[in-house]
Amino acid sequence: MKLTDLNRGQYIALETFKQNGDGVITPVWVAADGDRLLVWTQAGSWKVKRIRANRRVRVCPSDMHGNPTGKWLDARASVLDDPAEEAALQRLLAEKYGAKFHRLDALRKTRGKKIPARVAIEITSTP
Repeated sequence: MKLTDLNRGQYIALETFKQNGDGVITPVWVAADGDRLLVWTQAGSWKVKRIRANRRVRVCPSDMHGNPTGKWLDARASVLDDPAEEAALQRLLAEKYGAKFHRLDALRKTRGKKIPARVAIEITSTP
């Protein structure tokens, strides 16, 4: 299985690693862009902090709860702080998830609180 094959499903499990080596699995929506996968998340989330400290991740297809439904792949992740990358990812997610994405985005914007900054996470195959 290639990394970009994970784009076929609705969710992937993204495992990031704490400083002590323990893995933390998070289910996320994903969009493929060429030979990389992109994930959209809050800029201040723990997964972003863990990726900034350690780029090593594992990914696999999963259900909406992060339960693996396939084989794990080792990969590398980077946080893309470029607003243009984040906007491009929003378009890719909107194309893939359609009304579901638009409902979630509208709900996020109407929560009555300040909208947290979002970033794109780039996931690439390990060399």
